[in-house]
Amino acid sequence: MANYRTAGLADMAIAILEGRDARCSLERALHGVDVMVSILKSGEEGRFVELTTTCTQPAALGIEEAKALLR
Repeated sequence: MANYRTAGLADMAIAILEGRDARCSLERALHGVDVMVSILKSGEEGRFVELTTTCTQPAALGIEEAKALLR
């Protein structure tokens, strides 16, 4: 069984070295919070709630990329 608890941190370190956006970026975290808060507000008010944020979707990790995060 693999232990992926530090995969986000490892990806962030590699992203800094490679000069790319980390998969666990602030933009994506903020969007996730916006989605969760909007779902709660929608349920409470019984209406659709417009999201105020957007984010890009990172490329999926391949098998070798995922393994590299465990080193």
